[in-house]
Amino acid sequence: LENVLRNCATRAAHEIAWMRDETEQMIGFAHRVAASEFATPAIAGALDAFRAGRSDSLHLDDVARTYSLAGHCFSAAIDAVMAAGDDDLHLAAREVLTTRLEHETQIMGEWSFVGRA
Repeated sequence: LENVLRNCATRAAHEIAWMRDETEQMIGFAHRVAASEFATPAIAGALDAFRAGRSDSLHLDDVARTYSLAGHCFSAAIDAVMAAGDDDLHLAAREVLTTRLEHETQIMGEWSFVGRA
């Protein structure tokens, strides 16, 4: 129970800021791919949907919706990069994913089960 409460406190303290930071990274990556020779209609469509649906609100539901739209942009951009096999853009995508993983690790913390070593 203590671990769960600690994880909830960490998430409550940082979730909105993390989602906004990750949104900027995902959109930045999508714009980078959209400006490259690997641009696709899927990336353009996702970026259009992001522009139309994004919000600057700090309410959690609005931040989560904007984050989701950014995730679609990021996904479309990764698909294009993986199909093209571009190493530089692939490494740039991994940097975005590394940031996300670091945040998730902070949220999860360390789990230990009672009675198990």
